[in-house]
Amino acid sequence: MALTDRVRWSVLALLIATGASPAVAEDAKDLLFADSLEQGESIPEGWEQGAKLNGVEYIYDRTTGSNGERSLSIRKTAQRFFPIAAWWRRLDHTGNAPAVRLSAQVKAEKVTKAVLDLTFRDAGKNDLGHAWVTYLIPEPPEEAMTHDWKTYQGTVAIPENTAEIIVGLQMYGPGQVWFDEIEVRYAEEVPSQEKPAAGNAKSMKKDSKPVEPLVEYEAPVDSKEPARYLLIPAAKGESRPEAGSPLVIVMPGGDGSAEFHSFVRFISDTVLDEKYVVAQPLAPSWIVWPTKDSIERMASTEDSLKAVIDDIARRHEIDKSRVYAICWSSSGPAVYATLLQKDSPLAGALIAMSVFKPDQLPPVKNAAGRKVYLLHSPNDQVCPYWMAEKARDELQKAGVTVRLETYDGGHGWQTGSIGHIGKAIQWLDEKAVTP
Repeated sequence: MALTDRVRWSVLALLIATGASPAVAEDAKDLLFADSLEQGESIPEGWEQGAKLNGVEYIYDRTTGSNGERSLSIRKTAQRFFPIAAWWRRLDHTGNAPAVRLSAQVKAEKVTKAVLDLTFRDAGKNDLGHAWVTYLIPEPPEEAMTHDWKTYQGTVAIPENTAEIIVGLQMYGPGQVWFDEIEVRYAEEVPSQEKPAAGNAKSMKKDSKPVEPLVEYEAPVDSKEPARYLLIPAAKGESRPEAGSPLVIVMPGGDGSAEFHSFVRFISDTVLDEKYVVAQPLAPSWIVWPTKDSIERMASTEDSLKAVIDDIARRHEIDKSRVYAICWSSSGPAVYATLLQKDSPLAGALIAMSVFKPDQLPPVKNAAGRKVYLLHSPNDQVCPYWMAEKARDELQKAGVTVRLETYDGGHGWQTGSIGHIGKAIQWLDEKAVTP
């Protein structure tokens, strides 16, 4: 018997045993899953912990609950947003319900970012997309939020061919969060103007936006391996400039893989307010962001980015004069190399927490007239801060408009650095033609 059927029959049996009316039982038919987390030894049955990470503790708390005595908690002391810590629960999906609603009781202590997430997969375990149903982010984001138990909830569309729904209770920045009374219920439709639950710092602004399938596109690059990328279109209904939508290329650090896509989607949905077309190139699995000088066998990142932009232009109306890059750490050198091409497709870039080695780059004078927003921590022990200062000085001498901003906390996205992303793109694009 499928999980859905077991839940429905269990609820129906309970209602019959307690003398509840059939009308109430009929309402229970949409219930896919409910868990008060009161049963379990080391962890509640069916739940899975995320990866073991330094500075992260997964807790099955037996003394803190919203109604009962237990809850799932994540405590993160690491002062960074990645990797993501999470509790997971996999649910079978059958039938043709068009939407699903996730709700939970949440308690927060100095939280910088936490998320209720749903991931959708087909019968072959292929990702069909994911949705941040609702999330906790303080306003302004540099501050932390603390509150007692409150309801967080939201409804999202179910992609076609979904066979599995994965509930994710996610923690990004430092702090501690508790989750309890998790409920997943089918819905007939996605409300167009669903209000945030009481106490939500932020909720998905557009619950009516369908979950975009996680499609990997390929852009041909001469006779070499194609450039791979993920694409997030600008929101439908947004007014478009006559010349086309601006484009933001987000190139993650680390291994540059699709694992960063939830963060990229966060940038698109909240920081950029869905007004930009956003692309996430994927780094080759065996070498991260190769430049022209680092490899011959495959296309360089410089050539791959040009191919990705051209491929996107065939799919969407974009303004090629308003193309910007967001990069950090390992992707910084490749963006520098692209920005310093004489015929660079980039008008500007946010380069965060990365190295600057001009002897391995094209002449900086090639970037005259472009803009660079540098973001770096003076406490960075991975990529020294003096490199950002050197980049500022040499780029300015070459006629590049440069802005250098700092944040505390060392290497990685910290609570004080995440808010710079929106500021950077606004600054890079501020002289562009508006709709």
